[in-house]
Amino acid sequence: MTKLHRIPVLPGCSHPRSGLIAALTLGAALTLGATLAMGCGKTNAAEKSHGHSEDKAPAKDKDHPGTSDRPVHISAAQRKDFGIRIAVAGSGTLKLHLALTGEVTLNPNRVAHLVPSIAGVARRVLKQLGDPVTKGELMAVLASRELARMNASYLASQAKGGLAWTEYQREKKLYAKGVSSQREFQRARLAMSKASVETQLYRRKLQALGLSAQDISQVALNSARRMSRYELRSPFAGVVVAKHISHGEYLKADTQAFTVANMSDVWIELKIYQKDLPLVRKGQSVKIAAAYGQQKTTGKISYVSPLLNRSTRTAGARVVIDNRRGKWQPGLFVTATVTTDEVPVAVLVERAAIFQREGKPCIYVETGDAYTCRGVTLGRGNEHRVAVVKGLPPKTRYVARGGFVLKSEQLKSTFGDGHAH
Repeated sequence: MTKLHRIPVLPGCSHPRSGLIAALTLGAALTLGATLAMGCGKTNAAEKSHGHSEDKAPAKDKDHPGTSDRPVHISAAQRKDFGIRIAVAGSGTLKLHLALTGEVTLNPNRVAHLVPSIAGVARRVLKQLGDPVTKGELMAVLASRELARMNASYLASQAKGGLAWTEYQREKKLYAKGVSSQREFQRARLAMSKASVETQLYRRKLQALGLSAQDISQVALNSARRMSRYELRSPFAGVVVAKHISHGEYLKADTQAFTVANMSDVWIELKIYQKDLPLVRKGQSVKIAAAYGQQKTTGKISYVSPLLNRSTRTAGARVVIDNRRGKWQPGLFVTATVTTDEVPVAVLVERAAIFQREGKPCIYVETGDAYTCRGVTLGRGNEHRVAVVKGLPPKTRYVARGGFVLKSEQLKSTFGDGHAH
């Protein structure tokens, strides 16, 4: 007979089979844990043995994030195709500029306000707004009663003077023959002199109204309409820029009938702020631009106002420019660049050659077929040129135009160094 052995009962188990199940479960758990540990160890080792991970980025240029620190190599043919222009850094004169704003205005010395010297009614109006006129050209005709009276008085004085002259000649002959007394002769001579003075007085009055000697001499030869005729003529060649006269309108002696302007030259009135006043002087060269830079000219400052405008706190400066072609219409807003100083510098480069790396300037320098962006320290400059204080020795060949192509090539080279998994 086979002898049966008792299976010990594990603590916490109420039955022998329960202990067996618990032991088997514990053994399986230990085996699984060991397997997982071995697998994880292999995975970590594989990752460490790989050349790089996905999270690690390519090395960047510490001076120019996103670009390689390696130079760009291009051939002479590529440089020509890309339009890259090489210049040599050297000494030069830097012109310092000040930007101002202004407006085109009429030259007041070439503006005439036509005002009749005597009241009258407009009988003819020959010129309209914008019409060109020549010197002495007839612009309007007025009919003036006052002028008619003055012409009549002048003619009367002429007639009176003629009679006085005749009487004087008669008395002169009689006095020579001893027929007339000296008293009668002196009286005739005095009357002639008074008549002559009176005629001259009326003649001066007519001349003061603007009548020429020819106009006055024609008064006695024309009709009554001519005696009241007053003509408005242009004092010089120009353009009618204002008109305040209509046919049949009554004009007083202070009515401004026309404004004629000669715009062969115009003024540029510039505004100068307080802080810039010490920089602006008479005689400085100025570049003027209008119509978004499409219209340009040059000139010199002819006047700087000694007074400031109380409301704007600005002073005025004037530039006189030639306008015989009529391009600069009064009222145009303009920008002006004033050359305030000319400074000699040791190294002068074109502003288009300057690039930025982390807020610091650099210039592409040529070494054979290689181009590197060299960091520099800049000094003063204008819109076209800038002085280099440090980082670029004289006679260095640099990229004056086309640097963007080199920068693009650097970026492409940088992006091409990485690869995806």
